[in-house]
Amino acid sequence: MRLHRLLLLSTLFALPAHAQDELPKSLPSLDAALPAEVRLLLANTSRRQTLFPVNGSEPFAGAILKADVISFSADSELVLGATSAPFVVIAANDVKFPDTTSSYRIRFEAPTAANGADGTDGAAGGGGASVALPHVYFVVDHFSVGDDATPRLINLALKFRGVAGGDGGRGGAGADGRAGERGHRGSDGPFSCRRGGGDGSRGEDGKIGGRGGDGGRGGDGGNVTFISTARGVGQFSYASIQNQGGSGGGNGLAGRSGKGGNGGPGGHGSRFCHGGHGGEAGTSPANAPAGTDGARGTKGMVELMSVPTTALAG
Repeated sequence: MRLHRLLLLSTLFALPAHAQDELPKSLPSLDAALPAEVRLLLANTSRRQTLFPVNGSEPFAGAILKADVISFSADSELVLGATSAPFVVIAANDVKFPDTTSSYRIRFEAPTAANGADGTDGAAGGGGASVALPHVYFVVDHFSVGDDATPRLINLALKFRGVAGGDGGRGGAGADGRAGERGHRGSDGPFSCRRGGGDGSRGEDGKIGGRGGDGGRGGDGGNVTFISTARGVGQFSYASIQNQGGSGGGNGLAGRSGKGGNGGPGGHGSRFCHGGHGGEAGTSPANAPAGTDGARGTKGMVELMSVPTTALAG
């Protein structure tokens, strides 16, 4: 049975939406298409702008972009900065491009996942972090190219790849063993040795270093929900969507194990007594294991929803 919800499974290459199978879900209204928290925030956002121009690499720091027209100049991109928000909404009556030969992009500002902290004093390294991208909702009536209000093709790329996981921290170095103590001094009697010099004590073993931290899981590719009229959904089906999962973070190396302490020196001899022997050196233990590499994130989902009208209040 065909699904009416477009779910895009993990692939290595971005595909246009029309090549990713499945039909849009048909809903009776915009309210039915949006989750309650998104609908409420969108309704409460201040009055929409008449025009939002996108020139060069155009930053937008907010979570709600609401305009009558979003107009891209040639070879321009809209850079979304609200990477810690749960969702971002781009709402417009018309998204306009000057031509079909230039390229246009919408992407997130490049967030990074923190690396794990290095361990100290033989402690394990910290695990790398993971970063989740916001869910992006598009509420667009239609796209236009130049004077053509009904273009079939649009050269738009959505670049919402998952964020690479942070690397694991290095394990803390193990402490070196302490040196052994010197043996006691030889002791003479009146005419002979009463007690020879003592042997030095064994050196202390080194301490094992900390395990390397695990790499952080790669972030999932961004989830996209596109809500439009039947015309807009058809146009959007030619957009390129790049929302593969991010690579996992690298494993942290183990901390080195401490060196064994030197054996203590033998006790001094005396007139009649020989000195003691030096003590045995301590050993250095095998290193702890390195951390494990983080898993790759999964590809994001894309939903296409068709509604009779995308008219917004305010």
